[in-house]
Amino acid sequence: MRSALFCSTLLMCLLSACTLPKKTETMPSEAELIAMAKNLPTEADIKERFRAVGGVLREICTSDEFAPYFAKTPCLATDVTDRQKKDRTKITEAQKKAMTAAVAEIEELNRQTRELMIESQLEPYVSLALHAQNETDVLVKTNQDNLLSGEITWGQYNTWREAIARRAMENRAAKEAVDAMTQTEMPAATATPDTKEPHP
Repeated sequence: MRSALFCSTLLMCLLSACTLPKKTETMPSEAELIAMAKNLPTEADIKERFRAVGGVLREICTSDEFAPYFAKTPCLATDVTDRQKKDRTKITEAQKKAMTAAVAEIEELNRQTRELMIESQLEPYVSLALHAQNETDVLVKTNQDNLLSGEITWGQYNTWREAIARRAMENRAAKEAVDAMTQTEMPAATATPDTKEPHP
């Protein structure tokens, strides 16, 4: 058990680009490596983070500052309505400002959460975080840029936003993460175009 822990901690160090000690420095002892391994985030830490993210996301989605954005798209991409997918309007300057600020908040929230997932070295969390960074984020960013530049309508943006989210949800771990996150009650989507509606 101790040697397996030692090996996995050493592997972590190598994979995370730890620098090797200089000749004058000493290698960490087995006890120090075990202590390092004990400080890694646990699955319980990750699940608690998912629950906390739900609360922070709810605050973002209901903030007056971001209301022009969430009046056109839901808090959670999987809650896009047919009305929102048929919206033929293009983004306004006020909506651009709100969207840019909301997206920055959400990106930071995601960055911190994924960092924890990767640090844990637990599967499927590591793979899920890396997949999101390397694949899902690219699609999301392209969709956001297309809306911000005026290339697409809100309806097209919402349609793609939902499709990207559904694709990501095909991953079982992603569904479990979102389920844990949404145990914190999210604001309900409404049918009126001028009311605040939530987003991830």
